[in-house]
Amino acid sequence: MSKLLLEGGLGGHMPHLYENPYLTFKNLKDVLTKASEGQLEGTEKTDGQNLYISYSVKDGKAKAARNKGNIKDGGMTAKGLAKKFGGRGNLELAFTEAFNSFEKAIQALTDEEKLEIFGKDADIFYNAEIQDPRNANVINYDFKTLNIHRVGHAKFDKETGKVENVDTAENAAKLENALEKMQDHLEHDDFRVQMNAIRRLEALSTDDALSTALSNLESVISSAGISDDQTIGDYLTAKIVPMIKEDFPSTPEDRMELLMNRLFHGTDIKVKEIQSGLDKEQKKSISAAVKKLGDYFKEVIAPIEDIIHDFSVEILKAFHSKFVLDNEKEVKRLQKEVAAAIKGIEASGREDAMKILTKHLAKLKKAENVSTAAEGFVFDFDGKTYKFTGNFAPANQLLGLFKYGRGKIPALSKLNEAIEEEKKLLVLLPGGYKPPTKGHYEMIKYYNDQPNVEKVLVLIGPGERDNIGRDVSMKVFNLYGLADLDKVSVEETEYNSPMRAAYEFLISDPRRGEYKDLIFSVGASDKLDKKGVPDFERAKKFVEYYKNNPDKLPEGFETGEPPCCPTVGGEVPLSATNLRKAITNDDTESIKQLIPDHIDVEELVNIVKGNVEESSSMTGGDVGGHSGDAFKRDEDEELEKQKRLSEDGEHSHETEEKETESTEPSETDPKKPGKSKEVEEQTIRKLVRRGLMIIMENKTKENKLRELVNKIIKEKYNNKVLKEQEEEEMAKGTHSTAINYLNKVLKSIIPGKSGGSQLEPEYTDLDRPEYRQSFIKHVIQGLYDELAPKMSLSGLLARFETRRQQFSQKEELALQEAEDLTLKLDDDGLPAVGEEEEESFSMPTGEVTEKGEEGDFPEERTLRGENTIGRKAAYRFIKGQLDAIVGALNDLEETPEEREEREQQEPDSQDPQEEYLDYLFTNLILHAYRLENKHFNSSFEESEKFFKDVIDRADQEREEAEEAMVGHPEEGGEEEVDIELETTPEEEEELELAL
Repeated sequence: MSKLLLEGGLGGHMPHLYENPYLTFKNLKDVLTKASEGQLEGTEKTDGQNLYISYSVKDGKAKAARNKGNIKDGGMTAKGLAKKFGGRGNLELAFTEAFNSFEKAIQALTDEEKLEIFGKDADIFYNAEIQDPRNANVINYDFKTLNIHRVGHAKFDKETGKVENVDTAENAAKLENALEKMQDHLEHDDFRVQMNAIRRLEALSTDDALSTALSNLESVISSAGISDDQTIGDYLTAKIVPMIKEDFPSTPEDRMELLMNRLFHGTDIKVKEIQSGLDKEQKKSISAAVKKLGDYFKEVIAPIEDIIHDFSVEILKAFHSKFVLDNEKEVKRLQKEVAAAIKGIEASGREDAMKILTKHLAKLKKAENVSTAAEGFVFDFDGKTYKFTGNFAPANQLLGLFKYGRGKIPALSKLNEAIEEEKKLLVLLPGGYKPPTKGHYEMIKYYNDQPNVEKVLVLIGPGERDNIGRDVSMKVFNLYGLADLDKVSVEETEYNSPMRAAYEFLISDPRRGEYKDLIFSVGASDKLDKKGVPDFERAKKFVEYYKNNPDKLPEGFETGEPPCCPTVGGEVPLSATNLRKAITNDDTESIKQLIPDHIDVEELVNIVKGNVEESSSMTGGDVGGHSGDAFKRDEDEELEKQKRLSEDGEHSHETEEKETESTEPSETDPKKPGKSKEVEEQTIRKLVRRGLMIIMENKTKENKLRELVNKIIKEKYNNKVLKEQEEEEMAKGTHSTAINYLNKVLKSIIPGKSGGSQLEPEYTDLDRPEYRQSFIKHVIQGLYDELAPKMSLSGLLARFETRRQQFSQKEELALQEAEDLTLKLDDDGLPAVGEEEEESFSMPTGEVTEKGEEGDFPEERTLRGENTIGRKAAYRFIKGQLDAIVGALNDLEETPEEREEREQQEPDSQDPQEEYLDYLFTNLILHAYRLENKHFNSSFEESEKFFKDVIDRADQEREEAEEAMVGHPEEGGEEEVDIELETTPEEEEELELAL
């Protein structure tokens, strides 16, 4: 298409990718790939009022244009613009004030600069957008801005009002260079005059969206017999021509091309031209075919439009508006308005309005899918300008219909003034769900269907029951059809106690902020427990707790009681325990009574039994939780929990399930029975290994998917281009900054010559196992004391245990092939395998302390019962390498402002220092583990036992700290009382939803 692609006011329409008939599918896939990989640059598409602006040096006045008539008149002055929008309130203020600011800013330029940018008599007009909070369309911007776009500038023929074929890029570049000086001239002005900033779309975290789009696109075009080198126009022709032939058989073959050109070029191809030389009947068919071209196009392009729309939604989720201060808050407001519009349209009873609603809901699906406060993203590709708009487009259409009407449809908002909604409920449904039963499903569905419930959050704890883990629960929920319940989301929680999960979600979980506008409640039924107490009492106590402890309720949040769910029951009590027993015993009749009526028993059993050996252990890797100090000690947090749990049981909820207990007394409470420590350790080990299998299987599947996508791309794109892209990716690196810094440090502190103070020579110089065990224990404990006193050593080594098993599989293979392990880290932050070791280089280190009385840890920092020789070797290593380790750690320190910005942009990102320390300790132990196998011929079982003792040391440290704190509150004040919930074995089994 040779026409200038603009949008709004004088500009016209800016196309989506699927609207350019000359775009090849090869190039379309290229655009999607570049977007997915974060290689697409462009600007934010904004939601304001379009205005073309210029300046006449001849007249000494700024000029504005909204249509061709304004262009033919030479543009409007400030006075003319005020007259055009006079009496229209905020709209008038927005246009006149923005234009006056522009005219004022131009006074900062010299006459020579004005001529270079605008020409002598407003020859060049610039495409701009007025964004004024007082005159918002859909998005509420926080700044008054005259935003000059980077595309759409033009020189117009003042006689015809049409665009002249003149390149204005040089003029626009000069305007951009002059804007800073112009902006300085507006220091005390309300409006900012600026050029829309160039931005880059953030790369998607996975290939899923791209893979889905490419796969679906390939299916669509293959069905039409179209290849990648052909265009969207070819696809449309292949699909639409047979439709025209079927509907209008008298249409001559030679007119089909003209009809398609009419579709591509609009009224430039005249109907009379297509009809020329035909008889009356044929002319009539042509006229009818022309009228149906739009319908044909919509039907045929719909599959491609949907593919690009779904991809756009995913790519724009992380794209925030630079003109909105609180994007999350604005998204919530938009969701609420769209929900009100949907409700208002449905309540109107108009078939014409419902038809429009159905059309746009097919894309939007529900109001909660509005996920960004940016209208979209504008970018250039191959000389054309396109847009991604995601779910803003259907949301905008529904809001427009509701507020302003369309055609014969009146403004429905005026017919539905009573749409003001009362504040709605968030219902928390915490539990184990191992696995979910019919009772669980019915309760969730009950709350999903309540009109005063806005959101239902199912909170699943991490515990496993009979090898059924959280991943199995999720699969069963999917089988039940939870995804079809539009108000329901399933969220993971770190707490085994369901009621604790509910209380903690409101008190400290950052996910709570998303639901601040709702009333928090805990769902419950009217079923009586063994003592005759209704289950609904726990819903009341949830509210009472925060009334009695207002300091625990976050500011701006409120709680309330939800509707009471009616009891659902049968011959077999609806509990997960009974369902597990029935599955184990192949009791088909009992299973039928325990699961929803629409579920096939065999399918459920296959999911549960097929996953018993694969259930997820939620393996480690994350340091810290959702809130608090990044280096908060797990043991301190555990002490707080124990204190809270031991003081008051009034909020606990007895369930019907009990876990098998050991007759041995608990280590923390001699009077209380607990599990056998040996059984506990065996269970933990099984879970870790099982979790590792899942991780490796998922990684294998992910790698296969990547290989498939890469194969598609390699087949479709020029090898030279692909090579350049690969080189660029390699240049960017695959690791975080923290891991890259750690790589350099490890190359300094691990390898070395015999007698040095690096890890490998110190470790391999120790010939006896007790020397080496003492060495590595003191290295970890010593560095921990120096670097990370706030990081939980117990938690850190627990994460190491998981990574060690992952590393063992790679190491075993490498040793079988007689290859060394390099110091380079792989994508998981673990030592890489299968390559020769690189020559080490040394960073400056501290002085090596000589052996002797002073060459040792202080007495209070030595570990009881450990060998002296290994301990002193550890001291020498730490003394020699501390400077290098601390230097990199200090380089990774963020300012409070930088941390806040990172957490806003990437909420799930890890503190660089925290990530560095986590993987530093992991790699020190893993390299020692490697050296043990490599140099001392240890079997894997021997190494596992050897390093298990290191982990046991951390557990012992935690237990000793807990025992030291029992009964010794801090002096000088009252002991703080937190959520006083006693966790019983029944609660840890799972909180039944009492149906």
